[in-house]
Amino acid sequence: MTDLKKSGLAYISPSVIEPNPENPRKKMGFDEKRMKELLESIKDLGILVPLIAYLDEKKKKYILLDGERRWRCAKQLELSRVPVNLIDKPSRLQNLLEMFNIHNVRIEWGAMETAWKLEKIMNESGKTKDYELAKLTSLKTTQIKKLKILLNYNKKYQNLVFLGPQEGGLKEDFLVEINPVIKFIKEKTNLNTNSLLDSLIKKHKKKIIINYPIEFRLLKKIIFSEKVDDTEKVEIINRLIGEKKYSIKEANEESIRFSLSYEEFIKKCSRMKNSLRSLKIRDLKQNEKEELKKRLKDLQREIENKLKEIK
Repeated sequence: MTDLKKSGLAYISPSVIEPNPENPRKKMGFDEKRMKELLESIKDLGILVPLIAYLDEKKKKYILLDGERRWRCAKQLELSRVPVNLIDKPSRLQNLLEMFNIHNVRIEWGAMETAWKLEKIMNESGKTKDYELAKLTSLKTTQIKKLKILLNYNKKYQNLVFLGPQEGGLKEDFLVEINPVIKFIKEKTNLNTNSLLDSLIKKHKKKIIINYPIEFRLLKKIIFSEKVDDTEKVEIINRLIGEKKYSIKEANEESIRFSLSYEEFIKKCSRMKNSLRSLKIRDLKQNEKEELKKRLKDLQREIENKLKEIK
């Protein structure tokens, strides 16, 4: 072990270097186009920016903190030596924070990878408050709040964010925007939030939900409206789950009907009365008469129920 350097700049064989186990990029490949461009650059110019690594004396290997793409290219090109800046071996928390800050600055990690790393930092440091984590990671508290929201979902949905829309997954904002609705359902109902999520994801992919940020805000408005009672909210959610073509826009129209003010209802009653008076029953076909009869009976029952409430 005496021949292995521990600090300073060294030229090291790629064979004695290993990727960092705390880098979530190991769970998925690197961008192929960027890797190809880097490979061509290294082939022409060599590695201009040294890797950063530390010595793991037990493994007799150098562990990367920064430069995994350069290291992979060096291996592919069969380079005998690569430039490496060696630092002292960090603690696990220091390793996590170092990896986090290096990759966060470059925006190499996606939202889900960053969230998973944040979760490890919380577990290792014992710090969970937004302002504490902001100091540790240099993230804004608004970013931390969003990452924590992602961590509240089960792995199935986290993995969809990890994949991203290009690979058949989701943007992180999909889960962030729907979160207030999911939270309400968990706290106020016995409905299955996963069923709702699965349905909304399918509708998004089939273009039944087109502009999900706006439509999810509409759904939030319905769910938190005081003019729509809980029974009607549950009915809307159940329809969103069970009816393949039922959209949030339709749900919004339903909620507007549910939330009529007293004044609006009085006006509608007057219009309904005038419409009924002007309707010529003799001009209707038999099937139309049957349908009208059914509708009037339904209306009659609702009117009788309301009259009982008034008494």
